[in-house]
Amino acid sequence: MNAPRQETIEIVDENRFGLHVQFQRLSDRWAHQIVWLKPNSPPQIVLSSIEGNSSEQWPPSPPMQELSLQRENRTSPPVAMLLGRAGTAHWSASFEFDVRPMRLIVDVACRISQPTGFVGSRYRMAAAPTDTQRIQDRIELARNADRVVSGRAEDCQASRSIDDSHELAISPRPQKPPATLRWKYIIALEPLD
Repeated sequence: MNAPRQETIEIVDENRFGLHVQFQRLSDRWAHQIVWLKPNSPPQIVLSSIEGNSSEQWPPSPPMQELSLQRENRTSPPVAMLLGRAGTAHWSASFEFDVRPMRLIVDVACRISQPTGFVGSRYRMAAAPTDTQRIQDRIELARNADRVVSGRAEDCQASRSIDDSHELAISPRPQKPPATLRWKYIIALEPLD
C-alpha cells in the first residue's frame, strides 16, 4: 500500500474564513503551503516552504520525512507532527491550530552535534511585502477589506528578502553544539481594527 502524497489540516470559522495547511510529499520529504480560506473566493496561498534535496546537509527548510496527524478529541482540529533527518541533525515539528484567536502555531526543533550552515524555515511569500506591512513584531502576509493574515516569530529571528525573491526566513537563536535549536512562529487570521 502506498503512503499518501498529500495531507491537510485546517480550521474554519462560522463565516467560512479559515487557515489551511497542505502537506505534499516531494521525493524524500514533506513540503507545505499555508493557505487563507475565504468564503466565495478561491483559496489564497500565503506561504510555500522552500525545500532542499537529499544531498544537502543543511537544507533551506527542515527535511521532514515522516508525517503523522493526531486529534485530541473528535471536535478538536488535527495536529500535524513531523520528523526528519539530514546529515547528523535530527528535526521535529508540530503544526497546531488555536481556535480563538484563529491561528496556526508552528514549533520546530533541530538537534545538532557540530557547527551548522543555515538552520531554520524558509518560505516563498505569495505577495511582495512592503515596509508599511511590518506592524510592530508582525509581518503582514495578506489582507482584504476586513481581515489580515500576519506572521509573528516567538523567541527566534525572522527576516525578509529585500530582492525580488519574496522570501521569509525564520531561524533559531544561535547556540554552540551540541544543542537543540528551537524556533516557533504563529500565522494568525485577524479582523482589521
